[in-house]
Amino acid sequence: MSSILEKVLAAAWTDLFHERTLERGRDYARQKRIVLEDSSPQIIRTACRGSGLEIYTQTLLFKDPDRYKNYLTCKCTCPVRNDCKHCVAALLFLQDPHNRPLLQAALASHQQEPEKPVEQKPRLPERLIDDLQPRPRLILASIEFSAYEPRNGRMQRHIQHRAALAFAYGKHYAVGTTNVSILVSSLGSDLVNQKSDIIEHTDTETLRIRRQGERERQLRQELADLGFKVATRQSKALPDSAGDMYELPNDKAWLHFVLDDLPRLREQGWEIDIQEEFGFDVTPVEDWYAVIDEENERDWFDLELGIIVNGERLSLLPILINLIRSHPELMSPSAVAKRGDEEQLLVQLNHFTQSGGSPVQIALPYGRLKPVLATLGDFYWRQEGNNALRMSKADAARLTQLEDLPLTWQGGDRLRHFAERLINIKDAPVSLPDGLNATLRPYQLEGLSWMQSLRELEVGGVLADDMGLGKTLQTLAHLLMENKPAASIARHWR
Repeated sequence: MSSILEKVLAAAWTDLFHERTLERGRDYARQKRIVLEDSSPQIIRTACRGSGLEIYTQTLLFKDPDRYKNYLTCKCTCPVRNDCKHCVAALLFLQDPHNRPLLQAALASHQQEPEKPVEQKPRLPERLIDDLQPRPRLILASIEFSAYEPRNGRMQRHIQHRAALAFAYGKHYAVGTTNVSILVSSLGSDLVNQKSDIIEHTDTETLRIRRQGERERQLRQELADLGFKVATRQSKALPDSAGDMYELPNDKAWLHFVLDDLPRLREQGWEIDIQEEFGFDVTPVEDWYAVIDEENERDWFDLELGIIVNGERLSLLPILINLIRSHPELMSPSAVAKRGDEEQLLVQLNHFTQSGGSPVQIALPYGRLKPVLATLGDFYWRQEGNNALRMSKADAARLTQLEDLPLTWQGGDRLRHFAERLINIKDAPVSLPDGLNATLRPYQLEGLSWMQSLRELEVGGVLADDMGLGKTLQTLAHLLMENKPAASIARHWR
């Protein structure tokens, strides 16, 4: 191994990376995602498998730490471009003693190759491209950290979110204004161009790509119209090379942007890159459903309420139980009542992961959660571990609270009709029975109507008026409507 490479790997190179980046890079190194592609005494190239199926190339340039302050340059073809987790994994790969034989063999092979004489290349013709329109790219990322809070003398947890804007011209990404711009090529090399032109060398010509300043200004204005402002505070969520940094005022604004505005940007052709640690990486809920399992001979039924995410049905019951236990301050009746129907609750499904291994996160609108919680009541505490609730037929009236929700219903048509009749039971009209020698007051007629409706629904009930309001008269009227009076008590009815 070259002495310069040994010096770099022995130096405190980890100080050059953010702690979060180091943590992610260590995970990748443990998962053995790195493959050595090419090596020389001062330049090493590796390949790393990303969070999905992407393969990114890392270019590591080494200088003598005893002579240079900036002794290590790390480039990558991933969207972050510089000093990323893939580069950390590559450096850890080089440090691993088990990989030394492979690295030494590659270096020895490179040293045995005869040096080729440097040929003076002829000056290539230059071609100006001034009609290439930029394609905006937005990288979204978050970082969680702790900082000392002087007001209470404690370490306080903080989360910062950032959006980095860059402009793609072919395979190049440009950041900054068109007065002074930093150009980040697809190979990861950075350069500053005072004339705002992107220079690309091919085998046959030199291309000068002119940036479209007015179009870039319009794209920046689109972000401003969505509530974004230029980030004035430094953040380690993304490196400066990712683009111009923007932020939103609060979590509510970020969630609104991801759910409502981000899909429109994608449709307009924006390139969107969401980093794994982004706090608002929300998977859309495709549908809400309700399943009722009932049989005629049973006086109970099973109710399952759920959502469909990535084509998979997920019962809400275990999700809500976990929420109530882990965040009771969010799910108490008073807390839920204070939330507007348009507000969203972020829920992380730890048992349901994305392709990269991170948990799926969904957003549940309070406007839908409220009737669901009202329907379930306190039943979910009694039946832990189940996806469906077992409820008495007498509780069918709770189902009417779900009627205004856009649910896909499966089964339970007869029960839902029964629930509708049950909730409107007091509205059933009734006339005085023949032979009743008495006048019923309006509230007594309502009680008689209620008992008659219970009979039609084949359910029971308790008439619980205050003493002296005529419960006996209402009951006798009900019996008279059901049966002719027996001779032994007929005189008492008159």
